[in-house]
Amino acid sequence: MKYKFYSFNQAETILRESNTYSETLRNILDIIDNISDISLIKKFEDIGKNSKSISNTITCLLEERLIEKNWVKESAIFTNFPFEINKSKRWTLDFYKNNIQLEIAFNHEEGTAWNIMKIPLSNKPNCYEHKQQVDLGIIITATNQMKRSGGYDSSVGSFEKYIEYLSAFNPFISTPILLIGLQSPDDFKIKHRNINRKKIGQVKEIS
Repeated sequence: MKYKFYSFNQAETILRESNTYSETLRNILDIIDNISDISLIKKFEDIGKNSKSISNTITCLLEERLIEKNWVKESAIFTNFPFEINKSKRWTLDFYKNNIQLEIAFNHEEGTAWNIMKIPLSNKPNCYEHKQQVDLGIIITATNQMKRSGGYDSSVGSFEKYIEYLSAFNPFISTPILLIGLQSPDDFKIKHRNINRKKIGQVKEIS
């Protein structure tokens, strides 16, 4: 897949130039680079036949490959947080490895601020004890281009929206954050058809 970066608080420089993080960044980019249009179509046909977009398809492929690369899924942010709240996915890191927090963010724009703030929340001293040491964060999301061609709902937060939010949050966040915006597939797009008053996505190859 193709993608673009937005680096906040020098995140890309830190990730590329540090011996501690550079291999982990290459690990993530290799995973994204190796998600082909063919693999997207196959996975969509396996799990997404009743879906509006390829959001779940991409999430599934990323999760499968991150787990294969020994990323820890859904680690709690805090160790001594109230149990009833701590067991909620809202208070977990999507993925964690080598002091890097990775969030996969294809949800409603209402979740944009929380997806961003989870990273400094996991990094800065708190009255609660952190379970993992987080030095910086990465957020993978969809560009506006991907939203249009991938069948996404217009209310989904985008790469471009994340940049706007980070700009507004700039005075309050010192943690480095790298945005990775996924771009459209080259060989297909998702077209919608109405089935029982519900929009369902269908692969349409681009000639």
